Amino acid sequence: MDDLKLSNHHSIMQKKNGFAPQPTPFIGREDDLRKVQEMLAVPNCRLISLVGPGGIGKTRLGIELARQAENAFADGAYFAPLQGVTSIGQVVATIANSVSCELYGKDDILTQLKRHLEQKELLLLLDNFEHLLEAANIIAELLDAVNGLKVIVTSREVLNLRAEWVWSVMGMQFPDLIDGEVHESDSAVH
Repeated sequence: MDDLKLSNHHSIMQKKNGFAPQPTPFIGREDDLRKVQEMLAVPNCRLISLVGPGGIGKTRLGIELARQAENAFADGAYFAPLQGVTSIGQVVATIANSVSCELYGKDDILTQLKRHLEQKELLLLLDNFEHLLEAANIIAELLDAVNGLKVIVTSREVLNLRAEWVWSVMGMQFPDLIDGEVHESDSAVH
C-alpha cells in the first residue's frame, strides 16, 4: 500500500510540473550536464539556451537538467512544451498553464503571469522555441519582473537576448570507426 501511495504522489508531482516520465534512462552527456549545471549555479546566469539541430537531444538534456536542479529552487522546476504553439499570446498562456497560473480578470495575461511568479523561485524549461523567436522578449520581460526565475530554453537557434548564455548541444561521443574498436566510454554505444 505504501508503494501505491508513493507511486500516486510521484504521478501527481509529474503532472504538477509538466515533466512526463521518460521511457528510457538518461545516458551519456555527463560533460553537458556538469557544465550547464555549473552555469545554472552562477547567480547572474538566468537564461540558458540549449542550441543544436533537430533530434540531437536538446529536450532530453533539458529535462534531465531541470529534474536534477528542481530541488535547488524553492518552488521547483516546470516544463512548458511549445512545439504546437503558433502565436505570442499562446506562449504566455502555455507558460501560465505550466506553472499553474489561473488567468482571469481584466489585466493582460503577461501581467497576470508576472504577478503569479513575482514571489516564486523556480526553474522554467521552455522546449522547442525556435519557431517563436519573435516572442523572445517575453522571456526577457519575465526575467526582469521575477528575480527568482531561471529559464532553460531548447532551440535550434539562439534567442539573441542580452541575458542569454548559450550551450551548443552536439552529438554523443561515438566509436572511432577507423580502429574498429568499440569502447564502453562512448555514450552512443550505450
